This record gives sequence, C-alpha cells and structure tokens, in this order.
Amino acid sequence: MSLEGRAGKGKQAESRKDLVGLLTPRELQVLRLIVEGKSNKEIGTELVVSTNMAKLHVSHVLQKLEVTTRTQAAVVYIRSGWNNRDVMADDANTESTDDETTKGA
Repeated sequence: MSLEGRAGKGKQAESRKDLVGLLTPRELQVLRLIVEGKSNKEIGTELVVSTNMAKLHVSHVLQKLEVTTRTQAAVVYIRSGWNNRDVMADDANTESTDDETTKGA
C-alpha cells in the first residue's frame, strides 16, 4: 500500500472518531450497549423500547459512524476515547453524590 493510501486511512479513522461526538445522547447510550455486547432485544429492554426501535437506533449509529458492523462501531467508540470520558463522568457523578452524602452527615 502506498503512503497516500495509508494517510487516507488514517484520516478516515480520525474522522470516524469525531463522528462519535455527533451522536445524540440516545444513540450514545445505544453505542455503549453495543460495546457491552448487547443484542437488539437486550438494548430494547434496557432502554424500555421495542426491539424494532432498538434496531432502528443501532442502524442510525452505524450510519452516523460510517461503519457496517456492530464490532466496527465498538472499535470506533473505544478508539475515540469516549469510553474514557464516560468513566471520568461516572466518577465525577459518584464523587458529587458522595460529597452530598457526607455533607448531610
């Protein structure tokens, strides 16, 4: 493969990472569930929607990330660093809850 071809693939991967930021909050929830390996039925149950609605959400996520499989979507999410942001946000939420609990004690 030529250097131009490699450069093009690198840019394409970078642009996909940026696409994660364009997902709606619901689509980001769906993507997190995809990363966890959940089926459409499990996603529907978790989000309290029908399996068909879950399929539609998954389809939108794949389209927006410009990928064709759930595995590719999971890889884009992990490589994007969004999973690290989610962990930090969860930690921050836990700390603020802990602070509120200790203040009341």
